[in-house]
Amino acid sequence: MSDQVPADASESAIRAIEASSLRQAPVPPVQDDGVRVFTIGTVLFALASLLLLVDGQRLSEAWWLDAAITGVGIGVVGIIYCVWRRNKRARDAEQGIAPPTA
Repeated sequence: MSDQVPADASESAIRAIEASSLRQAPVPPVQDDGVRVFTIGTVLFALASLLLLVDGQRLSEAWWLDAAITGVGIGVVGIIYCVWRRNKRARDAEQGIAPPTA
């Protein structure tokens, strides 16, 4: 950092931001493929759908059931994708291909 006096307020603000820059903690990434998370969410949305089908007459808004069924659909797609990705990474590891870093 230089000892020069800033020319204006914006330059002073830029220097203050640069001096207090954030640093990422050296924490290793979580090794999870996402299947468990999607499965739990999908099961919860399925239970909500069943409850709304059985006892949804008391609700004045019909979109609750639509949202729950949509959650089940998105969850199924997410499970399929995560299983595909896990299997692809396992095949790539067998062939010596490095996993993506980002």
